[in-house]
Amino acid sequence: MSVHQTKKTKKWYVKWWVPDEKKYYSKWFGAGPKNGPEHRNAMAFDLEIKAKKALNKELPRKPPVVEEIYLEGLAKAYANHQRASGKSSRWLKEWLGMLDRHILPLVGHSPVNALTYQDMMRVVDYYTDRGCSPHTINRYLSYLKAMFRFGIRHGITTGNPLEHWRKRKEPPKQCLLNLEDLRRIQAHSPPHLAWGIEVAFNLVVRVGASELMALTWDRVDWSKRGVWVFMSKTNREKFVPCTDQFLAKLKSRKETANSRFIVEYKNQPFLRFRGSWKNAVRKAGIQYHTTPYDIRHLAITELLARGVDPGAVADIAGHSSAFFTITRYHHVREGAKRSAIEALPALVN
Repeated sequence: MSVHQTKKTKKWYVKWWVPDEKKYYSKWFGAGPKNGPEHRNAMAFDLEIKAKKALNKELPRKPPVVEEIYLEGLAKAYANHQRASGKSSRWLKEWLGMLDRHILPLVGHSPVNALTYQDMMRVVDYYTDRGCSPHTINRYLSYLKAMFRFGIRHGITTGNPLEHWRKRKEPPKQCLLNLEDLRRIQAHSPPHLAWGIEVAFNLVVRVGASELMALTWDRVDWSKRGVWVFMSKTNREKFVPCTDQFLAKLKSRKETANSRFIVEYKNQPFLRFRGSWKNAVRKAGIQYHTTPYDIRHLAITELLARGVDPGAVADIAGHSSAFFTITRYHHVREGAKRSAIEALPALVN
């Protein structure tokens, strides 16, 4: 039994031997300088262990020393589990790539069981200082928290340094894209991108592999004159009715389609939407920042601005409730409130 400090992370821990079990146990106290609070806490605990041993009292047995596993090893185990559970190879590739690029360089050198909440906050501070949005940071830490929970549930690790972490509040995303500018971008797009923009706008779907790029012709319900969309984000389906004009375009496209995907490029699903979008935005002379997600945002905005019932808009958008739609797009309804209040009759002529 003695006090130790790791070389790289400068974390203090106490390690002791339990004779009847013939195994070592350890307890970690965090990183800090010699004679700092972490070191003093470790020294005090070590004296406590020695005193108990001298008096033949039962020694602490938790947490046990387990085989040290680092984030990279835990990530591989988590990825294998997700693969067996049916997660797409694309999601797994993105997850492992994100971990390799953004997380491992910062905390990958410490065993998972030695990581602390302060270590995770250093990750937050690092990317906050580099201008990352709260949304991006929340996404990184949400993935990590799920992975730590997996490790505990399957007996791979013993602690979750993000157990008490909660998502940071994200400011509402400001969408500057308007209908006129979207038409300009579409006019400067190659045919496959222009068609993708039209599908995304008319079906109010998320532009990405999970919704727009996953749409197939068998999801078109010609008798009901609409399209079924599976929303992987919420694990639900929505049905979006189509206008007569858009339905006619769908039928025309179906006759010349070379694959089962509604939006295709060279007989394959069109997966490089973001890069093509940037080129079209530049050619259209749009000066402000805009992303493909703004297409969906604009479609919802236009529906509300035209006085469509928020409940119907929520169903079309796939929102969980009309309340979410109203609160998320409350700024759009200012005009509707003005029209409503002007409809009140005067009390005095």
